[in-house]
Amino acid sequence: MTDILESHNPATGEKLGEVTVASPGDINQCVARARDAAPAWQKLGLDGRRALVEKAWTEAGTRAGELVDLLVREMGKDIRRATGEVNGTLYGGPYIAGDAFEALQPKDNGSGTRIEYRPL
Repeated sequence: MTDILESHNPATGEKLGEVTVASPGDINQCVARARDAAPAWQKLGLDGRRALVEKAWTEAGTRAGELVDLLVREMGKDIRRATGEVNGTLYGGPYIAGDAFEALQPKDNGSGTRIEYRPL
């Protein structure tokens, strides 16, 4: 038997959607796919990974209204709070990503040692 997780609007009880609950085997497959994808992600380099994150933020920005609507329906938030949450995330996300990019830059510590961050 497959377990199903349903999402309901807390204000109306309307069913919004459903997803299959992942089994341990499903999770193992996801982990295996992530391991298979890791070399390609590493090969992109920091600049390539940053570009993909920026592209994702741009796409999310074009769908802000949809995200607000979904947050209202799934969480029962009023439109003002949902709009503030979505806009705050869309505004702040690129700055956080930029800070992460800067923090992951290779560094020379002054004693001939170079520190490099590599994705695992």
